[in-house]
Amino acid sequence: KAQDVFDKLPCRDVISWTTLITGYTKHEYNEQALNCFEKMQQEGISPDGITFVCTLKACGSAGVIENGIKIHDEIIRKGLLEGDVVVGNALIDMYVNCGSFSDASTIFNRLPERDLVSWTSLITGYTQHGHGWEALAAFEKMQQARIKANEVTFIAVMKACASILDLDRGKRIHADLIEQGFSLGVNSSTVLVDMYCKCRTLEDALIEFNKLSSRDVMAWTTLISGYTQHECGIEALQIFKQMRQQNIEPNQITFICVLKACSSISALEQGRQVHSQLTEHGFHFDPLLGNALIDMYVKCGDLEDA
Repeated sequence: KAQDVFDKLPCRDVISWTTLITGYTKHEYNEQALNCFEKMQQEGISPDGITFVCTLKACGSAGVIENGIKIHDEIIRKGLLEGDVVVGNALIDMYVNCGSFSDASTIFNRLPERDLVSWTSLITGYTQHGHGWEALAAFEKMQQARIKANEVTFIAVMKACASILDLDRGKRIHADLIEQGFSLGVNSSTVLVDMYCKCRTLEDALIEFNKLSSRDVMAWTTLISGYTQHECGIEALQIFKQMRQQNIEPNQITFICVLKACSSISALEQGRQVHSQLTEHGFHFDPLLGNALIDMYVKCGDLEDA
């Protein structure tokens, strides 16, 4: 409908085009967003900073670095990189999402001003692509520049610590940020639980989990997954039982983790109960859950059901 209204406009300016591009980008119709950007230029409409930011986001989400490079060249020709930190941040984010860290670092280093978004984009990108050491090095420089972290930064840094199993640094960063007055939201607390789980300190993970004022399915699943990964199947099943008593509905990942816990301790009867529950939830045709069920029945010695 938005496209239909747009097509009927007697006159389209940069605001009209940017609004449509933003809509497509926001709802992850990246190809349509890039097509709109191209048509806009064919009609002789010059993009502004907001148009570039939205289109770069579409490039990053779609992983089309070639389009991003062309837009980068346009931004340079217009001289926007020198005075618009938002456009610079969008370029960093685009290159990071396309896996080109050298280009992202080059843009970052050339920015006349680096704000929280600049640093967080770089740190998040390193973390998402498995460069934990680089993410933590960037975070240290960010702190030296006296830029205060937000929840997105914290989540990225904790994930970086988890990826390289650096428990000491994770604890230190956590303590430092709390001392600075940083308050943990549900998402950041869940990532903290995950970091402790991955670093094999399940007791600390449970402590942080118990501090949560509200626990959603992601928080419960993170804890169950941690116990399952470290072969504490009995404890994982006990946590799942507590979750169900709290009337928290499991999702696909929860069921997979619980089935793995059943497999690890050959808990056939509990595995059958979980099978019954996931069928009630309508997950019985899901291939990943099907694989987990087969594995559970095989490891519990029930080859016929497998």
